Amino acid sequence: FLTAGNVIHALKGEQDLRYMGGLRGKMPKTYWLMTIGGWSLAGAPGLAGFFSKDAILVAVSGQPAVFAGVLLVGLLTALYTGRMLHGIFYGPYDRDGHEAHGVMLHTLWPLAAGSVLAGWLYSHD
Repeated sequence: FLTAGNVIHALKGEQDLRYMGGLRGKMPKTYWLMTIGGWSLAGAPGLAGFFSKDAILVAVSGQPAVFAGVLLVGLLTALYTGRMLHGIFYGPYDRDGHEAHGVMLHTLWPLAAGSVLAGWLYSHD
């Protein structure tokens, strides 16, 4: 979510996904940070989000209706996250943007690393 702020800042306040796109080459660090965060949010295996979604599914496994609802919400999360990543970094517009600097960028690296590290550590329990 913080990387979304970097994108909005780079596009001078634009928040409409329909008018974003083509930022992968212009914002490579934000691209990787947002991709790691998006994959974790979507529950990609090996990242912290996968294990939190797994724990929720285990907790509701005895309730079929709730389990199905949680699966549906997880699927929708993966779909809208993929749509967001595609729209911002590969979308039809070729927007002028710039990479964030300083606090706006450097505070995000520990969060991305934490998602990867927590996923790796948890998977080795």
